[in-house]
Amino acid sequence: MMSISVKESYQAFLLLIGAALIGIFLYGIREILSPIVVFLAVLLIFLPLRANPAVRAVTGVLFLLFGIWFFSTLSTVLLPVIIAAMLAYILDPLIDYITRRRIPRLAAVLVVELSFLGIIALGFLILVPNIIHSFQDFNPAKISQDIRNWVDAGLIPWLESAGIPKETIQDFVDQGLSPKLGGIVGAILSGILNIGSGITVILGQVANLVIIPILLFYMMQDWDRIKKWVLRLFAPARREAARRYYKIVNGILSGYFRGALTIAVVNLVVVTTLLTVFGVPFSFVLGVISALLTLIPQFGVLITLVVTALVCLIGPNPVVHIILASITLLGENMLESSILYPKIVGDSLGLHPVALIASLVIFAYFFGFIGMLIAVPTTALLARLLEEQLAQREADYLARQLVE
Repeated sequence: MMSISVKESYQAFLLLIGAALIGIFLYGIREILSPIVVFLAVLLIFLPLRANPAVRAVTGVLFLLFGIWFFSTLSTVLLPVIIAAMLAYILDPLIDYITRRRIPRLAAVLVVELSFLGIIALGFLILVPNIIHSFQDFNPAKISQDIRNWVDAGLIPWLESAGIPKETIQDFVDQGLSPKLGGIVGAILSGILNIGSGITVILGQVANLVIIPILLFYMMQDWDRIKKWVLRLFAPARREAARRYYKIVNGILSGYFRGALTIAVVNLVVVTTLLTVFGVPFSFVLGVISALLTLIPQFGVLITLVVTALVCLIGPNPVVHIILASITLLGENMLESSILYPKIVGDSLGLHPVALIASLVIFAYFFGFIGMLIAVPTTALLARLLEEQLAQREADYLARQLVE
């Protein structure tokens, strides 16, 4: 009879041979392997070892990575579901408010959804004609000539008064600036058209826009059931903690998004009205851009200023329009920072300005423009959850000290 050490050596040898053969086999079928197959295979291998803490930790990381891969792979297919879920989450408090008036939930859902779709349709009816009208006169050749006229009538006399010879200025304009104006303006126009085509592609990738209202209806109707179903996914011992964390997440996200939406509407009305009064070209389009970029604190107004300055260059009185537009945008930004954000959003985020700016830079680096949009609520959420975890750890420590 073989000794125990010999048995263990023999088993280890067989395991090594088996692992090598499995590796060769996997290499041979590598073309038909997919992350789903590998994920299920690893779960099957770890199943007998699920009581081991290290295995549970590795399995948790595996689920996280698989979830990221799954949603990134099916992002186009899942986009209508995600949009409908976000809208249902945002509109659910309004439905709850109506149902508390003894109105059936079905009727409340119909009223809210029809009103919401009506507002969206009205917005498109107002927005699309204004955008088309704004770009009807966008002629690169005419714009180049307008800029040249502004240079001749305004810039050159100002440079002459500063002591620069007129001949030097004229040579630079004729040989350096004028030949490039058409290309510069054309590039700006091309960039704007590319943005429009990009938006069209995004809308085209949504499986069918008709699906979103249908999904929204069913999600709003059964939102409470959906929340209960998600809660049941947690172990019974962890459900109370899950409820507590949901309240934290809901408080931060609801406060931020609903407040940001209100501020964006105020921004749209104020900026569009003032730019229209001042005669700034494309005032409605600039108002929409400014409203959307309010979701990016600090940097949003800077981006809007740059875009507005470029647009003002193609119209009459560019210097005056740039000054008036800058006063409008900066004044509205001061209104947001000093009054609207503290009153509407309040202290629900609790982010230090340094943390806010750092989060914007980091998220923009890794996730681009979308990262800048989600940076603030995501960072506030992570910070709040970390504070909750630290507070729970301190409470557990004090409880153990009292017991001892």
